[in-house]
Amino acid sequence: MSRCRPLAGYRALGLTVCLVVLAATCAKGAERAEIPLEDRLIYSVSWLGVQCGEMTLESAPVEGKPALVRMRMTLRSSEFFDRVYRVRGEIESIYNARRHSTLRFHEVSSEQDETKDDLWVVALTLGKARRTYNGREQSFDLPPGGAHDPLALLYRIRSLAGAPGSE
Repeated sequence: MSRCRPLAGYRALGLTVCLVVLAATCAKGAERAEIPLEDRLIYSVSWLGVQCGEMTLESAPVEGKPALVRMRMTLRSSEFFDRVYRVRGEIESIYNARRHSTLRFHEVSSEQDETKDDLWVVALTLGKARRTYNGREQSFDLPPGGAHDPLALLYRIRSLAGAPGSE
């Protein structure tokens, strides 16, 4: 019997978002749009008509560093849904808008009794990224063009879509 995993839907959504943004970015003539700053969006998450949680997306400039943008997503299951499946999570991304690359991505989340701590730190000048996942470290070479995390890609899609009411 399979166990229901509500965050699997978020992961599938994240993968879909990444693929759509990659296709949009690679399309001929695609322009780089700005990430919305001083932005806060609150989403109600429901499943089969039952309100099961809330997700918040925020973005703001990093104080004293005009090229850097801090993006944050938090998610939390409702009190009612906690009895069925408790979910808490926070993702923070620091993005260099001038270089169009992620510099730091940190996700801390928990589902039931399982906790995840995933930190990525990007050194653009060295062409390297370091990942620390639940205490284990790995190093990677960066592809040309820098690195893009799922949260930065979500904001990229929003910026490509344009302002509310635009076509």
